[in-house]
Amino acid sequence: MRAMSSQGLAVLSNPAGHASYVRVKVRSGAGGWVDLSQVEGRDFLDAVEVDEDVDQPVSAATVTVKRQVDLFSTSPLRADSKLNAVSGQLIRPGREFIIEAAVSPVGMPPSAGEWRMLFHGDIDEVDFADEQLVFRGRDLGGRLQDSFIEVERPYGDSVSGVAVEAVMQAILADNGTGVLLHTPVSPGWKLRRYAQKKASVLDALRDLAQQIGWEVRYRWREASGSYALTFSEPERVNPSLAWTFGPSDYRAVAKLTLNKTEVRNRIEVVYSDTGDLDVARQPKRKSVVLEDADSQAAYGVRFMQVAEDASSNIDREVEARKMADAALSDLKEPLA
Repeated sequence: MRAMSSQGLAVLSNPAGHASYVRVKVRSGAGGWVDLSQVEGRDFLDAVEVDEDVDQPVSAATVTVKRQVDLFSTSPLRADSKLNAVSGQLIRPGREFIIEAAVSPVGMPPSAGEWRMLFHGDIDEVDFADEQLVFRGRDLGGRLQDSFIEVERPYGDSVSGVAVEAVMQAILADNGTGVLLHTPVSPGWKLRRYAQKKASVLDALRDLAQQIGWEVRYRWREASGSYALTFSEPERVNPSLAWTFGPSDYRAVAKLTLNKTEVRNRIEVVYSDTGDLDVARQPKRKSVVLEDADSQAAYGVRFMQVAEDASSNIDREVEARKMADAALSDLKEPLA
């Protein structure tokens, strides 16, 4: 998701009211973008939903359009439809699509500069059994989910280590993704020699990121004006006030729950310390434990252990402590 622009926030705060707009564009077989709300002078767009979850590596979108307007059909099997004749199945799995939104004062259509991209991805599924056509897709991270590491390769360095972001970029390059990793701030974590097993490219990157409580996913990058694969530490402290919703901003809250089931406030990380060897010249098994007194007072002691194997890149106390601290920060309070 993207933050609102200062112009958009000003429009939302206008006591005279505002109007919201959304549009979906699909890349045609000819390479251009087709706006589904303005196709042959007709609006095919019915509904749009974008879903982003902290526990999911990619965001997803569902778009509902009219299957038939006058003599124009969006059904991919209608070869006689002008939409498909020109574009070669305008809506089908594999097509690239974007979702844009805008807000403007009531009675004023949004200008070109007010549109902001909210989603960029590829269509995975098209359902056109009814009067409406529904297509669903994942963001650009879905391409990395579908790219598989077919050859095991060694990464890192046994002597001085290699920055984790450099290893990630090497994994992307070695598997032909053509994707550049954006790392706003380096975590300062260097990897010793290890063998990267066969897995999806995105899973391999996420496995590395999650060892220190970071994440790697597509985020909007203002400097490039596009979504970029970003390796960063998630924001764990929210501002005291993000936005105030008035009575006219909502009608009903369908679901809002708090559940302590996943709360953990005593975290132990077990690791092999490569800086402290036993008589057999093997790393000693050690552990660090972090806990939160306020959470324990509210919910009782709720314990979790993370045991890293001997080949893990979490092989120093400072790394184990950082991992435990990230887990404690994320799990000490229930999510709403």
